[in-house]
Amino acid sequence: MKCTVSAGELSAALRGPCDRAKPSGLIPILKHVRCEAAGSRLLLLGHDLDSSSEAHLDAEVETSGACAIPAEPFARLIRGLPKGAHVVIEVTGKDVTIKSGRSRYKLPILPAIDMPEALCVEGGASFRVTADDLDQVFVRPRSAMDLKDPRPICHGIFLHSDAGKIVAAATSGVMLARYSTDIDAGGFLGAIIPRWASDEILKVGAGEMTISDRIISINSDRTTYSAKLIEAIFPERYRRTIPADGSRATLYREAAIEALSRIRAVSDFSGSDLLDISVGDGELILSMIGTADASEAIECESSSSAFVCLRSAHLLEALKSLRGEKVEFLIQSEREAFRIIDPSEPSAISVMMPCATRTVRAKAA
Repeated sequence: MKCTVSAGELSAALRGPCDRAKPSGLIPILKHVRCEAAGSRLLLLGHDLDSSSEAHLDAEVETSGACAIPAEPFARLIRGLPKGAHVVIEVTGKDVTIKSGRSRYKLPILPAIDMPEALCVEGGASFRVTADDLDQVFVRPRSAMDLKDPRPICHGIFLHSDAGKIVAAATSGVMLARYSTDIDAGGFLGAIIPRWASDEILKVGAGEMTISDRIISINSDRTTYSAKLIEAIFPERYRRTIPADGSRATLYREAAIEALSRIRAVSDFSGSDLLDISVGDGELILSMIGTADASEAIECESSSSAFVCLRSAHLLEALKSLRGEKVEFLIQSEREAFRIIDPSEPSAISVMMPCATRTVRAKAA
């Protein structure tokens, strides 16, 4: 194998495949990136068994062939070269020689055949996704996830169909966030995408996304990323927990965020995260009682008096994930689910389960 490529193009193409390599892993081949020169391209592949990244770039191929090069030193070496430099990659026996100008380097290699094949999507549903679509389904729902929870459904984002469109939902068991897109769902039923896989998909960016019963894959320009799905069932009954009625309080979102941020400064000191929310007489009161006390009053339009106790961190994250100027707090009771409504984006749903009621807390005290 012998080929010549641009250092800048090679450095960019190596990012995905080299990100899959595990320097501390126990399987030697998984610390490498597979390089194959064929036709007029150099093909790159990185694998960690749960996901794979493929990339290709233009190359002047003198001799076809393939090898597996240690990913970490290879990537660092290429990054250190001038972007406009030409790089010659040549396999000689059990080594690969990398030349650029008057510089020359040699690295040991492994047989390319030892590298697992890239994960492959067979069948499944395909969608064209934009950067805005990816933000809607893989970024905004994250506020509801809990990576410390042992349940697999709390570590992923549930893509599914609702009203014929693709929507994304995430939950921690205490919080639920759901956001919709304009993508036609077709016959797509649903899949749970791991948080770590969504991070990599966001790096790839807009492209063609395909989801089968086991694999999600996104193809963009010269890069393909594929990952295994979470094998679990997201509770379809989550829709039943979304309240549709109750006492409503309309207030400015930024005012609520600023008030909560100040209260959180005190709650971090006191070690308490319980937040009392009281609505009545055109005012919404946010208060915290503990080693240190805090209280904030915000003007609001309210339909009736109401009270609920929530985790302040959960409420703050939910408010930050919304985008409207105003929001509505929908309070059913001290014991039932609390919902935030963004009138500018009715399809966006944020739901939280309340904490201990005043009666229970009074008895505990």
